[in-house]
Amino acid sequence: MGWDDLNWLEDVHMGYESGKPAVFDRNVNGWVTTPKNMKLPKDQQDRDMIARELLIKFQMSPKHPLVQLKKAYKKFD
Repeated sequence: MGWDDLNWLEDVHMGYESGKPAVFDRNVNGWVTTPKNMKLPKDQQDRDMIARELLIKFQMSPKHPLVQLKKAYKKFD
């Protein structure tokens, strides 16, 4: 991924938004909920690992709001 430091991932944990499992994305100041059909493990450490994977996949997806902002406001190609 090209990041020099991934220690920030240690601060990512599975939480709950409106009673649904979710992870908080600081970049957009909002919650990313898990898919409805996803079964979560009982172990908190395993849930946190899933939360980290979910967050990274969302941040790298074309559906992330910052991707749309970049398209709208970038000055150079």
